[in-house]
Amino acid sequence: MAFGMLSKIFAIQSGLLPAAPWRGRQVRFLTLETGLLVGGLLLAGGVIGSVAAQAIWRAQGFGPLEPRLSMRLVVPSGVAIALGVQIGLNSFFLSVLGLRMRRDGVLR
Repeated sequence: MAFGMLSKIFAIQSGLLPAAPWRGRQVRFLTLETGLLVGGLLLAGGVIGSVAAQAIWRAQGFGPLEPRLSMRLVVPSGVAIALGVQIGLNSFFLSVLGLRMRRDGVLR
């Protein structure tokens, strides 16, 4: 999904596709700072969930766990970590796409 969005933004900025009026408002909201904030919060939440799952396992003496209960904490934590990293990296790439180039290859 992110690849499609970033590709469309690149195509619009390159003049390969016409710009949609609603897309401009959407892209203005998606800044590097917003992406890093959201990605960082997801990453922090995932790490906190992972540490909590490890603490619960330690409290049980590192023995067998009830899979249904432990997966309710481990799976969302892993997804949050993966999403946080992806959102952070995609926001960096989106900010690079926002750089304007002159015809001679120099940044404006």
